[in-house]
Amino acid sequence: MDIYVISIPRFRERFNYIHEHVRARSHRTVHAICVDGAQLDSLPDFLSTGIAGDFNPGQIGCAAAHLLAYERIVASDAEAGFVVEDDVCLPADIDGILDKLQAELAANEVISLYNRTIKREKFSRLDAVAVNGTGITLVYPMTANSMRTSAACLVGREAARGILACNRDLRYVADDWAAFYRSDAIGSIRLAHPIPCRMRSFQSTIGYSRDGSLSARIRNLLLHSYIGKQLITLRRRLIFWVKERNIVLVDERSPISVKT
Repeated sequence: MDIYVISIPRFRERFNYIHEHVRARSHRTVHAICVDGAQLDSLPDFLSTGIAGDFNPGQIGCAAAHLLAYERIVASDAEAGFVVEDDVCLPADIDGILDKLQAELAANEVISLYNRTIKREKFSRLDAVAVNGTGITLVYPMTANSMRTSAACLVGREAARGILACNRDLRYVADDWAAFYRSDAIGSIRLAHPIPCRMRSFQSTIGYSRDGSLSARIRNLLLHSYIGKQLITLRRRLIFWVKERNIVLVDERSPISVKT
């Protein structure tokens, strides 16, 4: 299994961080997946000529980069690939964790190693699988909508193939797991719990706020001062800390586990 790193050289701090970090933590082959949504001529050739979703350049680039990673997973001889975005902190034993998770992974499945949600979300204790020697349990969400990020995901080859077929026209953003599940692009998605990965508090490059919005203007003012940058960093760390703890385990059967 190889590692596919989603990164953009234009964002040099993030680009340097993730490549140095992954190579320090893992002995696996690393592939740099660089798609800049601000340069539409850099999009992969296998994409449809039309973009169906109403997305900004950051979202387009992120979705296209994930598709390029999936295309390379499908083309490889491996049964799965690990796709990681450029603000992820990996655990020191990531290689061992990936080996053990792959032993539990179905070909059309995705296992997420990181998740955070805005509100409390239910995950099923039933059909949970303890992954020996890791302290991790694989749990099904009660709904695929509870899976909110694509930051660090172990993707089976058939799941990669399914998402490629489903999203060549960029109808969905990279982390719309609910859409991929509804369309049968993936057969299952599970979460590694407690989540083994964490996030660096970099400023987002996706660009959800409009350039002229009040929040964007305030953020830009803060970024011009050292104290402002520190305040933004602390705020993001607090947001991550809260949202990463919105996982509630319940004694209910997940419809996703029933489907699989």
